[in-house]
Amino acid sequence: METLSIISEFKRQLQDIEQFEYDAIRQSRKVILLSRKVLSNLKKEVSKNSFNSIGDEVQFFKNTKQIPLKSLIYHLECYNFEIHYPKIGKKKQQKFITKSKHKIQTFFARHLDFINYIEQNHNHLDSWYFTRLYNNEIKIIPIQDYTLEIEFNTSHDILLGKLNAYKRFIKYLEARFEKQEQKINIDDLVKQYNLKWTSSKTALTELIYALYYSRVINNGNTDKREIVMAFQKLFNFDLGDFYKIHSEIKSRKKSRTRFLDELSMSFMHEIEKSER
Repeated sequence: METLSIISEFKRQLQDIEQFEYDAIRQSRKVILLSRKVLSNLKKEVSKNSFNSIGDEVQFFKNTKQIPLKSLIYHLECYNFEIHYPKIGKKKQQKFITKSKHKIQTFFARHLDFINYIEQNHNHLDSWYFTRLYNNEIKIIPIQDYTLEIEFNTSHDILLGKLNAYKRFIKYLEARFEKQEQKINIDDLVKQYNLKWTSSKTALTELIYALYYSRVINNGNTDKREIVMAFQKLFNFDLGDFYKIHSEIKSRKKSRTRFLDELSMSFMHEIEKSER
């Protein structure tokens, strides 16, 4: 099967999207489309080629398929969360986050036995859970719009995908709640100092990328989108299509750090002036 090359290309495209698309809704939409396309391609491969052994089938549904599947489910959850997230009202926003977390916690409680099976690295039921041999004997898990036909599902591979995706999504919700708690302080800071970015979008993009790649904010553990959002908020400035600006910087024939070079020169000039 060509599954290895399909998965390898998926990982490359996924990294590009998650690294350079800072808008949460646009990022999720792109990953959803990509994941569905890759799952469709994997389905075609499975239809054309039979597995050599039960072990190979288990490996595919328990591991290989999970890579695009968990990304699909995670970004579907993020997308649905963001488009329904209340635009105003701090209490309403916090209540919405709490309700979303409760839904995930209910899922964990309902499937506790299977979660323990996975987290304890058991494998004695793998042929039951992750092959299609017993699909007619086991009630298929309701999977909403994640399904790609019974020939491409086992009884528990979708459930495993949801488990992996929800583990990541609960962290997303917790981070969202923390940001919501801190929002009023950021708003007060912006009002107090009334800072405005008066240079270009390209200049600010250079600065953000320099800070991001230098790993000088939170020891490099902060997502680029978080830095972008913070700068936009702090300077009351809309960067627009951040990814497009970055691409334009990369395509420059001369200096790709024009603004940073100007900063350095201005800084050195002032130091030399003070030493005269």
